[in-house]
Amino acid sequence: MKSTLVEALLVLLISACGRLNAATYQVSLLNQSPQQAAAGGLYGDATVGGLGNPGNAAALWPTPSSPPVSLHPAGFAASSASKIHGNSQVGQGTIAGGETHALLWHSTPESVIDLHPEGYRQSTATDVSESTQVGAGIATGGSAYHALLWSGTSASVVDLHAPSYSQTYAWAADETGQTGWGLVGSPSTYHALVWHGTAESVVDLHPDSYRLTTAYGGGGTSQVGYGMTKSEPVQAHALLWHGSASSVVNLHPPGFTYTSAQAAAGEWQVGNGALANSNVTRALAWKGSADSVIDLHSILEQQTGLTFYSSVSTDVDECGNVVGIGEVRGQGRFAIRWSLVPEPTSFVIATLGLLIAYALTQRRASGYVLLEQKERPARFARFAGRVNC
Repeated sequence: MKSTLVEALLVLLISACGRLNAATYQVSLLNQSPQQAAAGGLYGDATVGGLGNPGNAAALWPTPSSPPVSLHPAGFAASSASKIHGNSQVGQGTIAGGETHALLWHSTPESVIDLHPEGYRQSTATDVSESTQVGAGIATGGSAYHALLWSGTSASVVDLHAPSYSQTYAWAADETGQTGWGLVGSPSTYHALVWHGTAESVVDLHPDSYRLTTAYGGGGTSQVGYGMTKSEPVQAHALLWHGSASSVVNLHPPGFTYTSAQAAAGEWQVGNGALANSNVTRALAWKGSADSVIDLHSILEQQTGLTFYSSVSTDVDECGNVVGIGEVRGQGRFAIRWSLVPEPTSFVIATLGLLIAYALTQRRASGYVLLEQKERPARFARFAGRVNC
């Protein structure tokens, strides 16, 4: 009996340790065909994106299992939501004539705030943090994008554009900084950038070992995007920075012809890539290194039973939950959420270890002794050397 108890506890311990080294996801399709949808951002259980093909109505899913709530505001021909933080969502709306306006919501269509600043003919909001929003705009009479930062109203706009760049675009933000790209030189070359609230604070993240770089996700602490290699074959490689050009980390794993990172939170990064000899775009996730890559596309197909010719992960939270977009021929576009199944905590594993130690002590107290390794029954052999947490 006690021998059986020890074996059972060992099995639980091995299982728990194994799960510490392997992410497990539960996939949710937020819409059903023939409805078309895209997911752009997440916060807690909520996801934002757009409904329609192409997306023409901003939408909010309060939970992975709930129907979408339309955020589409009156007076706009089309709208889409890109990111969410707390009770705030950002995106853009298109008015008659095709002009786009940066928009901020607080979970209802009626709450919409038009962030479009005076003196601009186009604007869009791409990300939102606790107290700020970022994006880009084109001034009236101009043609170049300027990275923009807001604090809840159109009048609060701050132009992040630095004069050494011909164009700039802010894609992501947290409370410590803003991330994006700028065009510099002649001919113009993309450089990944990070700001800390002002145009003068801009830091060029571009390392000399790449032809060009762009940043799409992160904030003041870490930034993600991609870079085009100088060496042949020329490829796009997903990149991770920590505030400087010299900090760059190449996330590109072996076997892929291209990769790009789109978002980052905590220790997580997400994006997409394609395997060699394949034209399928695959949603991917990383935890700080190329060898940590997780193929979210395979998980998506395994759990849904559908064959996706394209999937892209667009956002991730600090818990490792991911949202994105997938496309199936004949069925259209799906908004997708990959929810990370909680891993066993170190407390759980420590508790299992203590229980095993206690059970072994009780065996000795009852007159049992552990057999020498060579004398152990065959049923114990399968545990030898397998506990690798």
